[in-house]
Amino acid sequence: MNPWELPVKATVGGIEYPIRTDYRDILGIFRHLNDPNEPEPIRWYIAVKLFFEGTIPKEHLREAMDYMVDFITCCDPQDRPGPKVLDWEQDSRFILAEVNRAAGTEIR
Repeated sequence: MNPWELPVKATVGGIEYPIRTDYRDILGIFRHLNDPNEPEPIRWYIAVKLFFEGTIPKEHLREAMDYMVDFITCCDPQDRPGPKVLDWEQDSRFILAEVNRAAGTEIR
């Protein structure tokens, strides 16, 4: 993936699906994936529904989840030992402040 040009579609199971790549969508995905009140399969199902437009067939959910994870992590797996370096929800005010500063305007 080219980090300067976000994809607008993803091919899963040989079918192209539009995807949502806005940072707000990704933050919503993080919120659902980290929800301790939902079982893990439900969290992943919701995350896939938030990321992909359309309905992914059950037999292609693993491929869809893998694509979504690769997109979000920029193909950089986080299987390194150690503490969590960044929490998008907890650190969002700092991130947004810097993005606003760089953009010269309020982005929300």
